[in-house]
Amino acid sequence: MTEWQISLFTKKQIPWFTAEQIAAFLSEQIATFTIEQIQALTTEQIPALTEKQIQALTENQMKALTLNQIKWFDYKQIQVLTEKQISTFTPIQIQMFIPEQIQALTEKQIKALTEKQIPAFTVSQIQAFTENQIAYFKTSQTIILTSRQIQAFTTKQIQWFTNSQIYYLKISQVQALTTKQISSLNYNKVKMFTSQWTKKFKVSQIQALTEKQIKWIDYEQIPDFTKEQIQIFTIEQIQALTPKQIPSLTILQISWFTIEQIQALTPKQNRVFTENQIQSFTKEQIPAFRIEQIPYFTTKQISALIISKKIYALTIEQIQALTIEQITALTPQQIPLLTAEQIEALTREQISWLTNQQIEALTKEQIPALSPRKMGALSLEKRKILKLLINKYQNQEQKSKSKKDLTKKIYQQEAEKKESISSTNQEYKESILLENVKPLNSHIKWSKSLHEEITKYENQDLNITTNQFIGNV
Repeated sequence: MTEWQISLFTKKQIPWFTAEQIAAFLSEQIATFTIEQIQALTTEQIPALTEKQIQALTENQMKALTLNQIKWFDYKQIQVLTEKQISTFTPIQIQMFIPEQIQALTEKQIKALTEKQIPAFTVSQIQAFTENQIAYFKTSQTIILTSRQIQAFTTKQIQWFTNSQIYYLKISQVQALTTKQISSLNYNKVKMFTSQWTKKFKVSQIQALTEKQIKWIDYEQIPDFTKEQIQIFTIEQIQALTPKQIPSLTILQISWFTIEQIQALTPKQNRVFTENQIQSFTKEQIPAFRIEQIPYFTTKQISALIISKKIYALTIEQIQALTIEQITALTPQQIPLLTAEQIEALTREQISWLTNQQIEALTKEQIPALSPRKMGALSLEKRKILKLLINKYQNQEQKSKSKKDLTKKIYQQEAEKKESISSTNQEYKESILLENVKPLNSHIKWSKSLHEEITKYENQDLNITTNQFIGNV
């Protein structure tokens, strides 16, 4: 049968062919079918098309297939479609693929899907993709999946994404991940988190991270968490932070910790804070540490609190929770930085731990804070040192008082002397004025200008002549 003869069949006649007759057409003959003839093929005829016949279908014939006809291709027929044929389907035709047809797509066919076809997949089609098929998608294809499609993947399918596919997801796609999808991500997927990912996680996504996933987050990504994200970390998530992650927290991030988060910190976590991090805790945060947490601070951390003057924020209860190691580690230079109130808060036992050098470093403001009962906890040697220190301060006080009295007396004498000189000068000035102004009274009224001139000379050296004064007037 020639091409001309085939073209004579009308669209009404095409359905009369049996499935066997359709299968008997040569692939070259099938390729000559007109658009109307292709669209006339029935639900019995299309499944009868052979591999060669299907691969002979032209681009125009592929695009001409009706939405119903698309559904009639069976699993094997879908698999024999060429890459070029797959890429010719319109987005609407793609949406007609049933789940079985989706699962029939081969690696080459999936890689041939275009940027217009991929966003066309429906939720049910997305969920039909198998583990191997998801891995077949190129990263250039996965990044054009819509937010709706991303959310359509099951938690099981998300696990099938390759590390590369996860790594190259766009921010909008990352933010589209559901809380169930987030919490289902395994170790390798979590390790693919980028800085951009971390910064853009929504609150609900952060809270969806499991304790295991928190531990899996690379320590280099920890500094990327924002204030809003840090503050919505749950107690369990905070406690999941590893000793390697804690030191990666920035100074700003430390200052964002809530009271509840601070109180949730474990002993192991407390001990790994760096000195800079300890110093970055605010005066409002420090009192939040539980009494049970205080003994786990290292001596370097306690020193950091003192150096940054954050030690002032420790409550009486916290001060009384300091251990012998923490107290004896304080240097003589650090002791004076403690307030009198904090010295007073030390227990009798803690006072007994003070070393000779620490006692010698006590200031005159701190000593009165030691009650007789607490002083009694000191050894005889330490009490002698304290007594010598008290005598030293008393002597200094006496010398200081004597010096102040002497200085005051000198100032008084100087003031009296100055007052005497000033009085003498004033009398002299007035006598000169009266002597020189008297002859002028009959001729000149005491005017404002004269008064101003007198005032002017009151502030000048009195060593002037009468003629100079009258001349100026």
